[in-house]
Amino acid sequence: MQYNLIRNGSLQSVTTSGTGNVALTWSQLESLIDGTTASGGVSLTTSGILYLDADLSQRIKVDGIRLYASDLTKSANIKFYYKNETNDSYTTLSTSVSTYYYTTIADPSAPRYVRVTVSGVAIDIHEFQIFNDDYIVAFGSDGSTFAEYLEDTPVGTEGTAQSIELFNNGNGAMAADAYTVIDYTGAIADEYVKISASQNGTYYGINDGVLIEDDDALNSTHIWSMGAFSNTQVSSDDVVLTAPTVGTYTTPIFKLDNQYDSSYFITKGTTITGSISYDAGAPNGTMRVKSSDTEPTNVYEGYTLDHTGNTVIVKRWLPATGGWTSYLSFGNWDRPVSVVINRRNGNIAVGVYDFSGGGTDSGLYIYTRSAGLIASTSTSLGTYPGGYAMEFDKSGGVWNYNDEGYGTDDKNHLYHFSPNLTVTVDIYDAQLAFLYDLAVEMDGDGVWYTDQIDDLVIHRNTIGTLIHSIALETPRAICGTLDNGCWVIDNKDGDDAIAYRYDSSGSLVKTVTLPETPTYNTAQAQRMTTDYNNGFWYMHGVYVYHVTRVGVVDVGPVLASNDPDRIRGAHNGCFVIDLTYDLFSFVDKDAGAVTAQRSIGSTQPREVFGVFSFDLDTALEFQDTTGLLPVSYDPVWYTGGTLEWQEVRKDGYFLPKYQYHQVEVTLRGDATLEKILMPPAIKTEDIQAQQSQSIYIKTDIPNGADITDYEARIKTWWGV
Repeated sequence: MQYNLIRNGSLQSVTTSGTGNVALTWSQLESLIDGTTASGGVSLTTSGILYLDADLSQRIKVDGIRLYASDLTKSANIKFYYKNETNDSYTTLSTSVSTYYYTTIADPSAPRYVRVTVSGVAIDIHEFQIFNDDYIVAFGSDGSTFAEYLEDTPVGTEGTAQSIELFNNGNGAMAADAYTVIDYTGAIADEYVKISASQNGTYYGINDGVLIEDDDALNSTHIWSMGAFSNTQVSSDDVVLTAPTVGTYTTPIFKLDNQYDSSYFITKGTTITGSISYDAGAPNGTMRVKSSDTEPTNVYEGYTLDHTGNTVIVKRWLPATGGWTSYLSFGNWDRPVSVVINRRNGNIAVGVYDFSGGGTDSGLYIYTRSAGLIASTSTSLGTYPGGYAMEFDKSGGVWNYNDEGYGTDDKNHLYHFSPNLTVTVDIYDAQLAFLYDLAVEMDGDGVWYTDQIDDLVIHRNTIGTLIHSIALETPRAICGTLDNGCWVIDNKDGDDAIAYRYDSSGSLVKTVTLPETPTYNTAQAQRMTTDYNNGFWYMHGVYVYHVTRVGVVDVGPVLASNDPDRIRGAHNGCFVIDLTYDLFSFVDKDAGAVTAQRSIGSTQPREVFGVFSFDLDTALEFQDTTGLLPVSYDPVWYTGGTLEWQEVRKDGYFLPKYQYHQVEVTLRGDATLEKILMPPAIKTEDIQAQQSQSIYIKTDIPNGADITDYEARIKTWWGV
């Protein structure tokens, strides 16, 4: 049986410069693929130029391409084209005539894109077909099986896996890949079965892929509030309209672990007098999607300090655009000394002094990313600003250290402040600057630091209790790891510097000998910083290096500046500040070089500077509800970027095999959106013609389920 593949792809009338001048509505496009070949469709005039572009979402075996029309004598006015990949150019095909216009593609005849143009003729176009000869995927070793009864289906535990054969009933020489998902019907049985590409592999259920169905941040991976609302809001875990007519909900950008896991977006909702559809007239509804293999551009921003009189100014640098702005300001302090950024939400902590009245007042402030004051504290002692080191902890509190005393307090303090800036830990030395560097636990509230007096690596919890004390020869630079452990560099008193990685229990898990830098011929490494992936960046003289999580030096030496002071990591590189030469530099990891640099221009620059780095994995980990991604300078994903919304059939468009996807759902009238999901697909590769391969299915029926017969469906489609 012939099946029009466009029905699971997309069809657009293209009117961009150099193409057509006829724009069709969704209803008109639907009329061209509704199966009616002798009437209906659209009417063209001699001045009309129609470009119809079909995107099958992936390369699929095509057995025929046809255009049904009212006049079969105009083949000179009708042209067919195809291409296999997005970046290919279209190849022109010949146009033939039977009881329809048609064309063929040479073997393997597996395009992704097909275009037909009609111009300079008055004609009715009834139907556009790109078909293969099999409507239903065949199952069983010979293609004759259409249902399978599962034998072992216990309640309260998983059943025994049972194989199902996928049969390639093609006759060509090219093997096919099959993609299979649990088909969503809305019945409870959908949730009781799981599938796998191998008997002992990972089994996936319908809810194991992308899923948004509530706003429960504690128990759900994706929540509604991570998306964008326009005339909509969350009510009782559903999305509803706030305006009486129409509104949209746009999901966050989803990242798949494997691009072949993509299947199709399913929306579940309730409509009474309204609809869930981008096109108001589409009978079964449409939605808009974006898909790409291009990762959304990371947020990466550098922050430093300036002041005018008694006004503190926080300045922000965007290396991606060169933007340099006064981001935040507040008064009554004449010496800003430190600024750091909370990597989870972009909150800003600023440490300050005031000498204007002859005293030694100091303070600490926390602001939101939008410059709203969260908390502040001050003391007449010059001990709070964190002028030597400062970082946020997981809960939004701050660890900081001063190595200089003023007024009546000449001690060197390591403080922990709660999120409301109450002091909870105060560790100090009356005489000596004991701390060289600190690293707050990346997924906790404790701290690691290096004691340069006793040559120790110290680990304390959030109330200051000693957890670990590790003696090394000359431990200095330190940074955190994602498991609440740390990397620390031991400068070894002139021998080769060695980086040690310790886990949160204090166990040594990795040792890396660091290379000596040419010219300097010294093993001393001054500073290091996390790369957010369990590796690190470090400074050695004027050079910067990157070391991966497995201990491989893959970037460096990079000349960052002539006299660098501090370094802070980002997901895609690192920032370096040079106070002597008044420079802010960004080292791009992929480029392995400084790709942006600017003058700080501060009247009193300080070495404790801030970086905010945020990528798609971070947005998911911290369930970002502020819409940080896509950033305004993203050339692909942001509004006006190269990636445009594509209107497609709701609950039936097979997504391309890309890693990143987004969907926009439109609510009209009395409509409620209850769920969006993308069931994960499993891939079965290289099934030869007239041969079969196995996938595996088993049940996972929970305790308390009714003991009765259940029926679930799987959906399979082909690609090459």
